[in-house]
Amino acid sequence: MPPDYVVIGHVTRDLQPDGRTLPGGTALFAGLTAARLGRRVAIVTAGADPDGVRALVPGAQTQCQPSAATTTFVNRYVDGQRTQYVLATAAPIDLGLVPAAWRRAPVVHLGPLTGEIAPAGLAGYAPDWLCATPQGWLRRWDADGLVTLAPPDAATFATVPLRALVLSEGAEEECSGELIGQVLARGGLVAVTRGARGSTLLHGGERLHVPAYPVEEVDPTGAGDVYAAALFIRLAAGDAPPAAAAYASAAGALCVTGPGASTIPDDAAIRRLMARHQGAGIG
Repeated sequence: MPPDYVVIGHVTRDLQPDGRTLPGGTALFAGLTAARLGRRVAIVTAGADPDGVRALVPGAQTQCQPSAATTTFVNRYVDGQRTQYVLATAAPIDLGLVPAAWRRAPVVHLGPLTGEIAPAGLAGYAPDWLCATPQGWLRRWDADGLVTLAPPDAATFATVPLRALVLSEGAEEECSGELIGQVLARGGLVAVTRGARGSTLLHGGERLHVPAYPVEEVDPTGAGDVYAAALFIRLAAGDAPPAAAAYASAAGALCVTGPGASTIPDDAAIRRLMARHQGAGIG
């Protein structure tokens, strides 16, 4: 059967401080979230290890376009502040190679990490919900691979009918002002994640604070991608934006309670967490 959730972006290799290499990237974390929430998932990526990609999300359909390299990151932390380096980049993703049925999935989630998705290639895509986590459109890096953020060319996105956008606070939010404005002007929705301080929902001229669910954080890796996937799925299912954001907040909270992707929750776990805190005014 055709997928009902398609995520496009590089699946990465993330070098750890102990020398290990772990898979990562929005396509992985969002794809796993959608699968655990019962969606038929398709992942479109590019890299040097297509068999490895296929093994990461059991049951998902995958298209790993050929590349001499796989996108590789290393994150270094000093006093809680992250410095990120790009060590290698996979080839750009050719959106014209994506099967026609996948382009019409109810949700198409664009998850660029190194600018591998060119918005101009989206002609002919007609999902109900075209959504994005735009960090890869903001990243720049120098000859040493040191990553900084800069605003994207807003004109590039003027004709891209994004209905929902999720980004993190700080530099990402600051760099995305024009892109945020374009999405809101089309009647879309923007969510800004703020970690343990919850998230902010912008929609219909209103600004809504969505509290975080209190959990013990073990590893924040991928929490924003889990939040985004859960939000997009519930919006596509017909939830009102505040309800969808509360559900996404619970999904993101559960993700951080264990290492990596090990604690990405299913629907039952999300709803149990929401029920436990219902009387406290969360959700």
